[in-house]
Amino acid sequence: MFVVEATNNCFFVKGLVIPVTKREGGVISWLFSILGCTVKYILFSLFAVAVAMLFFRDEVNYYTDMFLESDLYAMFESETVTPARNDIFIYPEVEPEIISDIDNREWLTIALVLKEELRYLDEVRWSEMQTNQKLDLLQHIANLESTYLGLPSPVIVSIGYRNEPVLASYNKSRNAIIINEDKFDSLDSKRAVGTILHEMAHAYQHASVAALDLVGDFSNLKLFWDAHEYKEGFANYLYDADYSDSAQLEEYLNNAVEVAARKYSETLVRYFSLIMYVT
Repeated sequence: MFVVEATNNCFFVKGLVIPVTKREGGVISWLFSILGCTVKYILFSLFAVAVAMLFFRDEVNYYTDMFLESDLYAMFESETVTPARNDIFIYPEVEPEIISDIDNREWLTIALVLKEELRYLDEVRWSEMQTNQKLDLLQHIANLESTYLGLPSPVIVSIGYRNEPVLASYNKSRNAIIINEDKFDSLDSKRAVGTILHEMAHAYQHASVAALDLVGDFSNLKLFWDAHEYKEGFANYLYDADYSDSAQLEEYLNNAVEVAARKYSETLVRYFSLIMYVT
């Protein structure tokens, strides 16, 4: 049974406003009734929105800022979107995070934090995993590395379309590692982990350069020697290198940021390989 309540020229039926007329006057009277009820409904809605924005102003500003900084807003603003740079379409279900409940970084070892996850790096188990499961595991590793390296925010692991020969890259503006979708499924676990560690090293290098730019007169401290090398490396980086050109390939491989990233990833991959069999 419907509960019907009459007020002025409107019926309210379970929250629905149904305009009616109690006067004779035909169509014109009916239209005025519709207009009157519609105006009342709009005014009430605007009032409710204004009250909500008043009480939840901080939340509204937060999500507005998120949208303005998002890729979605950039897509609306940009006349053209280059798929090779902007079309990321698979994210992990595991939340990117800095592991905040760890007080002693010396305790922060892969063997302890990822004890359960490590068993899935066995090649047989890895080959049986779905894409999203692999991505989740790689995000766990990225979270651990983001924390260990002291990054200000966690790096996101994603799969995206890259119309380029590269396997993966770190995108500074997104703070994301983008793995080439055409190459992801063919990666064995060792190569996949090595790729994440290599790109995490690049994330650390960018953060080091950002810190260097903030310290002013302290920039010549020995603490920042590596950051100076990274800054010079990024300034001379061949972002559009032709890898079929041996001279460009050699210059790319010998860049300080690439040398450091390879050394970091190769060292940790060996560590992963070791602890996989003792945990």
